[in-house]
Amino acid sequence: MTYPHPEVAAELEAHFVCARVDITADRRAAREARLLWTPWLAFWSRHQVRLREVVGFLPPDGLLWELRLVRALDALRRAEYAEASALFGQVVEAEPARELRPEAA
Repeated sequence: MTYPHPEVAAELEAHFVCARVDITADRRAAREARLLWTPWLAFWSRHQVRLREVVGFLPPDGLLWELRLVRALDALRRAEYAEASALFGQVVEAEPARELRPEAA
């Protein structure tokens, strides 16, 4: 399972505020979030700027690199260029993140 994976859980706890929406119980929230399909992850900055969406299941390694890319995008928006550059660099160099490399570069 992806979310209980120790590295994923640690990354989420350290850097994200998580919310879960049950689209069968809260259709309004699903509409407001513009939910397309499940599983669906949406990442917003603390200023409610949508940073990225991921639709579909991700294994733990895939989610870890998505989370690092989101952190880099957030750092870039906050003008924390050294942090953004370091995180983008990690994504570019990581073999498991090869699908994210063009965006991170």
